Amino acid sequence: MIGANILGNPQMFLRAYEELEDDIAVHTWTHRHMSTLTNRQLVADLGWTLQIIHDSTGGRVPQYWRPPFGDADNRVRAVAMHVFGMTTVIWNQDSQDWTMAAPGGTTLPAIQAAFTRWLNGPRNPGLIVLQHEITADDVTAFINMYPLIAAASEAGRAQGLEPWRVVSVSQLFDGSADGTQGSSEHEGWYQNSWNNTAPVDDVDIIDGGYAASISDASLTASATPTSRAANGTVPGGPTGTTIPTQSVSINSATVGKKGVWATVGLGLAGVFTLVL
Repeated sequence: MIGANILGNPQMFLRAYEELEDDIAVHTWTHRHMSTLTNRQLVADLGWTLQIIHDSTGGRVPQYWRPPFGDADNRVRAVAMHVFGMTTVIWNQDSQDWTMAAPGGTTLPAIQAAFTRWLNGPRNPGLIVLQHEITADDVTAFINMYPLIAAASEAGRAQGLEPWRVVSVSQLFDGSADGTQGSSEHEGWYQNSWNNTAPVDDVDIIDGGYAASISDASLTASATPTSRAANGTVPGGPTGTTIPTQSVSINSATVGKKGVWATVGLGLAGVFTLVL
């Protein structure tokens, strides 16, 4: 989720969260190239987005984030993980659907051909495919993918292969793609809740009057008191909010799994996946 989009489209966000029960993850506040930001800017961009998701989902804190344009170096990944406890998710195939509206961009037939090639190609380590929901054509490309999955699964059965199955990125990470509760350190959709309806462990991001301070010269984070606005938020953010109370560290995980398809969206609905 893009934080500014949540702020500007609260009803759409609540439909994704409450009605569709989508996994909610972070896609930054401003959708900029993260590697070009200072440490302070990076912490603010991620932290503001975490805060609005936390405040809009009954206190849930996302486990995952996707960098805009796939732009994440070691410094960016370290800040995301060691300050906010978030794992960086990157795709291994790009549908190029975001170019359809531009002159010389891709087309629906070209995207369909790419899907067919990927689905009938090697199934190890699997697929995490970048897709969007910006235009009607983007959505059509997404819908057109499902018959191709069914066809590739049927063709695979003739070769003794398991069919593809659709799962979320969080299920891909936490080992619950088979429908059972995972046992890895990445259990559940959120750092403090299994999903959108499960109980939530109380975790504050900014409540308590502390802001994370991160030096531009290093990646050492510390908690320092800061003044609070009358409305109970910390001054400095786009809506008077800023960065989290404490850091949570989560170890990295391998994304690739045999026979897994994942599509990662840019819009409010977030992330989607498919598994063998």
